[in-house]
Amino acid sequence: MSPPREPPGDDRPDVPVVMVDHLPAGLRGCYVSDGEVAVIAVDRNLPATERAAVIAHELAHHERGGSGHRADAPEGWPAVVAREEARVDRLVAERLAPDRAVIQVVRRFGGLGEAVTAEGVADELGVARSVAHESLCRLQERRRW
Repeated sequence: MSPPREPPGDDRPDVPVVMVDHLPAGLRGCYVSDGEVAVIAVDRNLPATERAAVIAHELAHHERGGSGHRADAPEGWPAVVAREEARVDRLVAERLAPDRAVIQVVRRFGGLGEAVTAEGVADELGVARSVAHESLCRLQERRRW
């Protein structure tokens, strides 16, 4: 099993990451910006792999100009936010579990006669299960193994 992967340090924007004990509504992390200053808050109680995935997710929101969540959102806006969240999840999976690494794990498991699961890929690559699941779905869509 690999150690948990942190978001790439060299590419990390200058956004403070603050570990907190409680976030609203069961959030694991959030990106907040007033247009000039931004901060990422992450649940300190998450396992290391989950924290890394949350930080990468919120950094991707920062890079893309925000999350799309708005208090004054017009009707139909939740669909826009859902599409943005899906794009960000895909980007995080590409960064933390690149195709090449996932394909190697899939081939190794297959060669050993083992089932390929998101849990197994996550353990091998040291990433969150959600990241491994997204990576496997992405590869399945492209049939890359």
